[in-house]
Amino acid sequence: RKVSGFINSPRMGSACASRYTGENWKCLFGQYRLPTVTTPYIIFHSQYDSHQLDRNLGGTVRTEVHRSNAVQWAQQTVASLHGLANRADGRVAVHSWACYNHAVSTSASFNQLAAGGATQAEALAQYMGWSPSSGSNVWIDSCTTFACGLGCTAGGGTTLTTTTTTSST
Repeated sequence: RKVSGFINSPRMGSACASRYTGENWKCLFGQYRLPTVTTPYIIFHSQYDSHQLDRNLGGTVRTEVHRSNAVQWAQQTVASLHGLANRADGRVAVHSWACYNHAVSTSASFNQLAAGGATQAEALAQYMGWSPSSGSNVWIDSCTTFACGLGCTAGGGTTLTTTTTTSST
């Protein structure tokens, strides 16, 4: 919130600024800003973004508590992404995989990591009209456990060892 006061950017978008009068800081974050953007766009987003989760959970996802929180995070992410895709009249495409990774679009994973039956490269090609469309601009993994996407291991996902503590009495 304090950062938005320092920035005082005129590029927050008038639609977003008018929606969040007095809370312009929200326009710095995609979950608030993207619903107000009218320009066509495609989103590539890891449901278990390791950078975000590690920062918000205070470290790597290792415990069952962290894992549970990560699953809740992913569920909120998926709901937001579906909301964007459903309101966009085909101008927004969403590709979201259920893997624990970050910034994989700049690696070989762009051509390997799949969600909803398409790799990132295939989703982009369909969205741009460079290849035949699958009929939808939404490619979202729908599994519901931690880092459960089918393309995770082939596409740069991370396999984690979970530490479970139990007490013996």
